[in-house]
Amino acid sequence: MTNGTWVNPQISSASYSDSYRGDPISNGQFIGWNAKSQYGWITLNFTEPQTFDSVKISAYGQPASSETYTLYKDGGIKIGQSTQMVSEAGSAFVIPVTSGTYSSLTIYVSVGVGQSWAEIQQVLLGFNN
Repeated sequence: MTNGTWVNPQISSASYSDSYRGDPISNGQFIGWNAKSQYGWITLNFTEPQTFDSVKISAYGQPASSETYTLYKDGGIKIGQSTQMVSEAGSAFVIPVTSGTYSSLTIYVSVGVGQSWAEIQQVLLGFNN
């Protein structure tokens, strides 16, 4: 990956706690995932290992809410965390992570409001952004 770029990684498979939208992967690309409740997780398995030090997430909440995103590498080891205010119109934010080369990324999301749910629309990987 070139310094200062964002990459939409090729995904070989995904596993997740639940999904309101159905399969989050189409033709090797992440197309969106909805936790179907106020918390949940999704694991994206890359077709080849990816080197990155930041993750850009585009998401929206219904209604707007504070959401905590915790990122893990293989083996359940935490590599980053951020709490963001996510709007109904959509929000994009960058989460710094421990720099490394990873074969998968797990995103755990927890919404601070019981009546809201979380939807991730895009996940990009960055290096030196």
